[in-house]
Amino acid sequence: MLTKIPFLTGFSTLLFGSAKKKKQDILQAERRELREQCPGGLSSQLAEEIPPEFVSQLASNKRTRVYPQEVTFWAFLSQVLSEDGSCAFAVAQVQEWMRGRKQRVPSSDTGSYVTARQALPESMIKSIHVEVFTKLEQNLSSV
Repeated sequence: MLTKIPFLTGFSTLLFGSAKKKKQDILQAERRELREQCPGGLSSQLAEEIPPEFVSQLASNKRTRVYPQEVTFWAFLSQVLSEDGSCAFAVAQVQEWMRGRKQRVPSSDTGSYVTARQALPESMIKSIHVEVFTKLEQNLSSV
């Protein structure tokens, strides 16, 4: 039975602290934050097949760059899947995404993007391929 009589009424609520967040809530917040780190919305659409945290773990960025590996991967994937398929399309998506996040927008020149795309580690692409293949195989076997 709950009582509605205030206990220690003279003390600040700051002394009582706050409720602990559930592990699941923390993981969902981290996943949401990772999705927001990717342009084009593909990371949200393919979150089950290619978890954003998996891509983030594979990225080996040592420095802050205009095109971090996670951003480059998602831009490259959207470029491959788009009807346009041009580097200019991928750069435009990254620019729009960065503008929305109020970050420094890269130039429209595709040279930096192409260089970043070529610098994606082959091991990263292979690991993502294996992850997607494994999940698709599991989905097929459960049908």
